[in-house]
Amino acid sequence: MKTSTLLVVTSMALCTSCDRTAAIDLEPESAEAEPTIAKSSTTIATASTTAAAPKRNALFLGLFGKQLPTDLCKSEQYFRACFQVTEERCKQVVTEELDKCVTIHAATLPLVRDGQTGAAAGRVLGQCAGTAYDVRLIGKRIQSSRCNDPSQWVGK
Repeated sequence: MKTSTLLVVTSMALCTSCDRTAAIDLEPESAEAEPTIAKSSTTIATASTTAAAPKRNALFLGLFGKQLPTDLCKSEQYFRACFQVTEERCKQVVTEELDKCVTIHAATLPLVRDGQTGAAAGRVLGQCAGTAYDVRLIGKRIQSSRCNDPSQWVGK
């Protein structure tokens, strides 16, 4: 009988109205097998990550790297509603900034082994990428009461 290590991934740290949670089998049957993802309303694919990140965090970073841009770049979210950018451009910038944040924080990210450590790593990376996105696209930012309210994108 196979014993599995499950990880719960959520991108709620920066997305106040997102509802994405997935259980991920970190130990598939064989090295060639794809990780098993259950209870997710979207398909999440793995991606490569930096060599500096711990091996066990590679799966988390790949999943988080795919899901975060999708969640943050929906039309009703701060990162789209408060910036004059297309969904494609939003996802591109979030992805680029997240990649930089992974490099910056690789040595200090907690080893992701459960929902609590996954949420902690997600908060660090999400806040880093969100802040960098805001700074990078400041010239495209829309001035409104909603867009000037940091609680619209800062996790609660």
